[in-house]
Amino acid sequence: MLRPQDRLVCCELHPEDAATLRRLFRGNPAVAVHERDGYGAIRALWPVRGFTRGLILMDPPFEKSDDFERLAEAVAEARRRLRGACVAIWYPVKHRTPVRSFFDRLRDQGERGLLATELLLRPPTDPSRLNGSGLLLINPPWKFDETARKITDTLARRLGNEESRGSVEWIVPE
Repeated sequence: MLRPQDRLVCCELHPEDAATLRRLFRGNPAVAVHERDGYGAIRALWPVRGFTRGLILMDPPFEKSDDFERLAEAVAEARRRLRGACVAIWYPVKHRTPVRSFFDRLRDQGERGLLATELLLRPPTDPSRLNGSGLLLINPPWKFDETARKITDTLARRLGNEESRGSVEWIVPE
């Protein structure tokens, strides 16, 4: 879906997945694939010369206990380097405390325009289970909240059960 003027930079730490991305985008001069940690890539690769806007999609593995802290630091670095960027972050919803603490930290950093979209398959009361997924958008496109409501409601109906629900919440308005 890249337009002719767009560029895509993919960063993947796992060698097998990086190789898959290289095969997928082979021959596309608008796409670069780097086998590296995405957190470090923000400092190394941003800002991109000639670009004043961009989308940074972060999909951390959430294999370490400090992933939310590292994300908050990465957001601050990304926004310093390209203030107009839209930052989209996938996160697991096991229970509310880590997610709310992450949102609080971003708010304390002075971030504005924080929109959380979530799909919960069950209430987030059991921290040993993946109860849902979220996508936090910082500086989302105009009226994205309306589109997100339609998407999350549809996903909850089609993928879930009577406990499932979608939600869209402005954590910090623009």
